[in-house]
Amino acid sequence: DGRIVPYVINNEVEKDSRDRSLTVHASGAWVQIAKDGYIMPQRIEGKTVNQFMDMALAGTKWKRGKTEYAGFHTMTIDTIIDPLTFLKKIASLFDLEIQYRVEVVGSQIVSWYVDMVKKRGRENGKEVTLGKDLVGVRRIEHSRDVCTALVGFVQGEGDAIITVESINDGLPYITDSDAYQRWNENGKHKFGFYTPETEEQN
Repeated sequence: DGRIVPYVINNEVEKDSRDRSLTVHASGAWVQIAKDGYIMPQRIEGKTVNQFMDMALAGTKWKRGKTEYAGFHTMTIDTIIDPLTFLKKIASLFDLEIQYRVEVVGSQIVSWYVDMVKKRGRENGKEVTLGKDLVGVRRIEHSRDVCTALVGFVQGEGDAIITVESINDGLPYITDSDAYQRWNENGKHKFGFYTPETEEQN
């Protein structure tokens, strides 16, 4: 259908000198949306898919792309979640399929889009061949799981969520300045989430 779907290499390329093969592990570039922010617990009343998507993508490099009208819906978010989880919940709520794509001009990606549409047809994969489709390989450091800001929280009594906000100048996350200097993306933190696992004692 002409869509260009972006992928990122997860770790270093493995080279095998015996048969001159390369093994590359990649994920859809959209997995990085999970590190782009956080969504606090809330009840969101009577919004369209466009309004929900704009909330999920705020502050990311991704934009709302093609959408199909699917009415107004309400969602309750019970715990702190990342924007990618929020997008998946939105798609499920509206019974739509998420498609990720980029717009390329020359050899540069100029726009990143998230579409939510009714499911159509089936996926047809394409095999990439070195020398034909893939001209060269560049070594990339593994950074998929790196975060520069950590949102720590625990479930309090009832619906309450307890964070470090009250002792951290109103911010519900802590940061690592060294990690930020090395891994920030366009001056923005990559968010991770932590909730301690506790065992209740009688």
